[in-house]
Amino acid sequence: MEVIIPKKINLLSTNLAAESLPEYDPDATYSVGQKVVVSLEDDGVTPRTPHIVFESKRSANQGNYPPENLEKFKDEPQEGVADKDLVYAPWWAEVGATNQWKMFDRFVNSQSVGELGQPIEIEIDASSCDGLAMFALDGDRVEIELTNLSTGTVEVEKDVDLRLDMSTSWWEYFFLPYEWRNDLLLRFPVWFNAKILVRIHPNPSSRAKVGQVIVGQSRYIGMTQFGASVGIQDFSRKETDEDGLTTLKQGNWAKRMSLDLEVDSGSVDAVQRIFAGMRGIPVVIQGNNSDSGYESLLAYGFVREFDLVIPGPAYSRCALDVSGLI
Repeated sequence: MEVIIPKKINLLSTNLAAESLPEYDPDATYSVGQKVVVSLEDDGVTPRTPHIVFESKRSANQGNYPPENLEKFKDEPQEGVADKDLVYAPWWAEVGATNQWKMFDRFVNSQSVGELGQPIEIEIDASSCDGLAMFALDGDRVEIELTNLSTGTVEVEKDVDLRLDMSTSWWEYFFLPYEWRNDLLLRFPVWFNAKILVRIHPNPSSRAKVGQVIVGQSRYIGMTQFGASVGIQDFSRKETDEDGLTTLKQGNWAKRMSLDLEVDSGSVDAVQRIFAGMRGIPVVIQGNNSDSGYESLLAYGFVREFDLVIPGPAYSRCALDVSGLI
């Protein structure tokens, strides 16, 4: 089992169209419903990622930097207005990342979508990284090219077919619909100065989609033991109207898993420091050992709880609970 700690994304190029909405201007006055893109910090110079769309929730909205003015607040008292009538609306509401940046926004179910019949193509900085993870994929295959920028040499090329053959009989092979891999982890050697090109090819007459792309460094934790538990957390809702009619509204879902690990006792302190450093940070959790490849043991989320037990000088036990992000 290993974790991949994400590197801050440096998007070098993309073939996805830029958002047509205007950039936030601190000197402009916005009315209710107007939308802007924020790609810079409050100083107006420093790049900010991911690029987020915000919607104005109040009129005469000027000089209120959107990321810092999302909380509800209380208006100043006005003559003839009772306290209970004061407005508590925020200046801005976050709509979500732009299409170019949805794959980097920490939400698996918000997907970047390519043009019909065209691949999604991105280049990102992969310096000092050895892992690339993609979640909520919708496509036919994925190509990657890792380039050593110090020499200009393409060091790694991979072409991964996302189609899965899950049939157990000839009837299933011919008549059941195909299934496709949704989550993918690719490993490659570490280069000090490198970039990686990713192409996600769509299925015929369809659009390529991807919910999350992460590049980073892997840290080995221990050997996953038999008895691993996997499942999902379902956010669908049951709704009943006044006549008693009950319907199910399909919602998002997230992976969850519980793992028992065998850890070298000499690594216990290092493992605890790794988990402590991951608090509040979404990471890639790869629960597979080198001889297994379960997609259900690959998740993007956080370690909710872990317990280390040191029964002897050679090996220790670690119980781990993982919650995926939607």
